[in-house]
Amino acid sequence: MLLSIIILLMIGGIAYFHYVTGLFSATLSAIAAVFSAAIAISYQETVVESLLKGKIADIANGCTTVVLFVVSYLILRTLFDRLVPGNVRVPLLVDKIGSALMGIVAGVMAAGVVAFAAQQLPFGPVIGMYSRYDVVDRDVKVNIPGISAAQDLNNHDEVKSDTLDPAKANGLLIPADSMVLDLVGHLSDGGSLAGARPLTSVHPSWLDELFGGRAGIQVGAKHTAMSNWMGDAQVYRLDTVAQVDGDLAGLRPTGWKVEPTRKVDPSKVLLVVRVKYEADATDSDSKFRFSPASMPLIAGGKWIIPIGTLETVAGNKLYVARPDDFLVASGVEGVDLVYEVDRSDVFDNPDPKATEAKIKPGVFVQVKRMARLDLSDKPVTGPPPASDKHSVLRKVGLEPAKVAAAAPGGGGGNKPAAPQGTAPVTITEVKPQATLFSGINVPNNTGGQVQLKSGTASMTDKKFAKLTINATESIALLRQGDFVTQDLYVPPGKSMVQIVAQAPTGDSPDPWEWADKLGSFALVDNKGTKYPPNGGWAKIKQQTTDKMVAQYDAASPVTSLAREDGRPMDVWIVFNVPSGTHITGVQYEGKSVKDADVQVK
Repeated sequence: MLLSIIILLMIGGIAYFHYVTGLFSATLSAIAAVFSAAIAISYQETVVESLLKGKIADIANGCTTVVLFVVSYLILRTLFDRLVPGNVRVPLLVDKIGSALMGIVAGVMAAGVVAFAAQQLPFGPVIGMYSRYDVVDRDVKVNIPGISAAQDLNNHDEVKSDTLDPAKANGLLIPADSMVLDLVGHLSDGGSLAGARPLTSVHPSWLDELFGGRAGIQVGAKHTAMSNWMGDAQVYRLDTVAQVDGDLAGLRPTGWKVEPTRKVDPSKVLLVVRVKYEADATDSDSKFRFSPASMPLIAGGKWIIPIGTLETVAGNKLYVARPDDFLVASGVEGVDLVYEVDRSDVFDNPDPKATEAKIKPGVFVQVKRMARLDLSDKPVTGPPPASDKHSVLRKVGLEPAKVAAAAPGGGGGNKPAAPQGTAPVTITEVKPQATLFSGINVPNNTGGQVQLKSGTASMTDKKFAKLTINATESIALLRQGDFVTQDLYVPPGKSMVQIVAQAPTGDSPDPWEWADKLGSFALVDNKGTKYPPNGGWAKIKQQTTDKMVAQYDAASPVTSLAREDGRPMDVWIVFNVPSGTHITGVQYEGKSVKDADVQVK
């Protein structure tokens, strides 16, 4: 309601100003406003991608849209005034009515641009009491696993719709945003802004896309991804799959029900898109946060949101999700998204009996508004291969089943090998990487010893060769400045491998035990050689503040990490191993705790 009132007041104020200035001036202003709105909407993504290149990504589009409109309007209005310095006299009644009408046109263009820009910013689903789709606040009582009594919880701004049907979307009292987009869409579809592809083939439902990019992603998390932050995508298909609810039953609205099996009719297909992301797409804690509505498939002129995510390790299982479910991936390479789509929208050969098919040209997955994963001409042959690198974190009690690798030479090929030991952390990934999870500002990063407020650092080639960080400052303060560094120095001939893990969530076992016994961890290669850690770090929580504790030495083993007040959450343990090493596992206190298959380059 508030946003609608602001838009109404903008249109009224601009219309009144033009009413006073006269018909001829108002007409020139309206023409300039129309052209400026078209330029702003059409080119804001190009400017963000080509010039800003992902900088201030969450606010870049909204700010760029407004700046382009204002600059274009000022240039055009100045040109008009220079080229046509005089005025045109018309009858008074015509002048007043005409100037008011031209003022309304200019006001709608300006207000539409502002409304569109506001919806590009990283707010929640509701902006100024306006929501594209109806939302509701619900008080629920839910049994949370691990807690004996049911808990009273509040669901704020929960989207009512399970499908986000554009035909049922809300609009502003004066839908200025829709008017501007309709104008630009018309101009791009055979009009003066026509290009290789019409606007509707890229943004068939732009306002819905913006709403989806805000729904189900926490304020403060990254709402935007760029194409160069993503990896390649693979496409698979299913005709039927076992399914479960992706959230606790007590958090679901009344009437929500998930059948044990999902099967589609022959005209449809369950399209599985394996999406991969890079570190740049994750938040400061190395987690990738998204919602189904923020990952739509654009195909056949339709905006299609996934019905859930697929887990493949212990047999394919679909975890059904609502459009605004908060989903988090951590310690993996990506996620498997499942879309229920018409075959004719995605396949070049929609025949259900066809054993092979290719994706039509122009079909892509839109990741968090700006990243587009082109699926054109990709082959689609069958179900996806099992992978523990494409998964989503689940609440307790909803975790997918795990299948351990068979023991080498064990004879019984189908029997999983039980782990030989237990680590004081839950290891989620072993991967080559030579960066911290968050940057640290180093005023003098040219070399040598540097004193920091939260510790010390020794720099080589503008990278951390030695690092000690305590919990004096928050992570946000650590990375404030003009010389923020995440890179870690690795000696020549070696490469860094990181263990990514989660600390225990309760008081037993001790959540800091891993730090005391850091030297008890080791990487093992295919020849049986063991490598000690060169350091480790953790993201810790002190009340509501995120902080970092770290210890690293590029040249020497590190056996422990100082405890700090607060609870460790995410843990990284790092090793510098000879380049070309084939890492096959992780040991703790001499016992195997995690299999790995990492070829170090």
